[in-house]
Amino acid sequence: MILNFSKKYPWGENTDFVNKIDDKVKIHSIREDKANRWKPKILIHLTTGARTKYYDCFNELECISTQSIDIEEMIMTDAGKCYVYTEKITHKNWSEEFSKVFKVTIDGRVLTSAEIDTLARNDGFNSTHDFFRWFNGNFIGKIIHWTDFKY
Repeated sequence: MILNFSKKYPWGENTDFVNKIDDKVKIHSIREDKANRWKPKILIHLTTGARTKYYDCFNELECISTQSIDIEEMIMTDAGKCYVYTEKITHKNWSEEFSKVFKVTIDGRVLTSAEIDTLARNDGFNSTHDFFRWFNGNFIGKIIHWTDFKY
């Protein structure tokens, strides 16, 4: 199955996901899987430019395992079990900061802030802040592992 990777974040910076996968820094990918298609032993075609003339299959790996993940934007917080993400919006004449609070659950277990930091790094993000810029609302999906690592 094809697993396509963006070369740029929505905010314009390069993701460098290809090099992070090759260097074994990015060791999994988080995706929606409403049809429950991702399963162990499936061959993963890691690509960029899917459905374009720039298609590039840069690696093929086996799916070792999957884990369910639920990212939930919270209204109230338990500081040890949630991550507070702060974003600053700047316009010509003003700037505003706002905070969102997220709870991340993997296979039914709520992650600590330290575990969320590890999740973000293992998914190839430079920071947990960038992770929540990407996953900036409620999300239900799977972690697709191509290594033996699990949470």
